[in-house]
Amino acid sequence: MDAYGTWGRDVEDASAFLLESGPGRHLTGQVGPEVRDRAPQRLRGILRAHEGDGPLRLRSAAWLVTAARPERRA
Repeated sequence: MDAYGTWGRDVEDASAFLLESGPGRHLTGQVGPEVRDRAPQRLRGILRAHEGDGPLRLRSAAWLVTAARPERRA
């Protein structure tokens, strides 16, 4: 299912969240300081295309996964 999610109060807030959490932190940890230093500016430039009045909202996807534990046999 696709839906729009709020990713930050504005572009700066959203870019900080995306780069400092989970996958963003993992990816920027794999590059040198030169690339890491350019990442926030580049990401903010890309996110500005989605900027409007109020919080930054981007299309998001979510999976709902359910599972059942098999019965244990004695």
